[in-house]
Amino acid sequence: MALDARGSFVIVSLTVMQPMPELTSYSEYCSCYSMGGVDAIKFIPHVNMTDASEQDFRRFEKVASLHTACCPYCGGGMRRCDMSRSDYEKRILYRCSSCLFWVAEREDYEDQSGGHGYACGIIRSFDAADPQVPIDVLRAECEARPDLLRVITPRALETLVAAVFGDAWGPVEVKHVGQPADGGVDVVMVQQSGATILVQVKRRARPGSSESVRTVRELLGALLEHGAMRGIVVTTADHFSYHAQRLASAPRLRELGYEIDLTDIGILRQLLRENPSHEPWQRYFEIWPPR
Repeated sequence: MALDARGSFVIVSLTVMQPMPELTSYSEYCSCYSMGGVDAIKFIPHVNMTDASEQDFRRFEKVASLHTACCPYCGGGMRRCDMSRSDYEKRILYRCSSCLFWVAEREDYEDQSGGHGYACGIIRSFDAADPQVPIDVLRAECEARPDLLRVITPRALETLVAAVFGDAWGPVEVKHVGQPADGGVDVVMVQQSGATILVQVKRRARPGSSESVRTVRELLGALLEHGAMRGIVVTTADHFSYHAQRLASAPRLRELGYEIDLTDIGILRQLLRENPSHEPWQRYFEIWPPR
């Protein structure tokens, strides 16, 4: 409430800016292994291998084994998943159901040298407004926390859409071209046949919102301008308006060879689930011993 020029009280509406969420990544990890009498500790993705004493190895092994019961970062419980592929190996993944911290344990019995080790994720944090957030971090966080799609920056959403659609539509060449006043095009996909698909991305923060026909008209104009025949509107709105759907499916457009696909937040979340990012612990299980 405030005073106006005549001294009367008036209600003033204030817009409160919500802080950008923090994104957390465990894509880097530290691992230890013991094989044939050799103990070593390694940090990934760094390439240097440090020689570790048996005491260092045992200390790391003890800490890692303790983390299989309780997450050291948020205190959440760790879910156990047996990923062994044969009777000659043990591959166990422990993952926090809250913050996604992970510990992996591996043991091989196939030969006399054997081998046993652990890997622990290393936490890294990013501001969601930071344009330098790695795409693998952004993608993994939006898979785990779908509501982030509404609050990350428009440019981050465009980058995410480019990565996910590149996998879903592959093999294609994907270019992120979104800029202010981009004329209705944020992502360009070029198929092996040479056909070009234009993508317009819209971030809508309000739940229950509807994407209007205006966005579809903008994309249609971009198709005419660039000589492309297919386009996609991707939005974090819950749905497209009746008129938007009607224009996108207009028989006249089909007769002229144009095709416009509409992707709302529900479909985008489904695409994220169907095209998951590469899990860091998979690398640990695939490469043995770590190198």
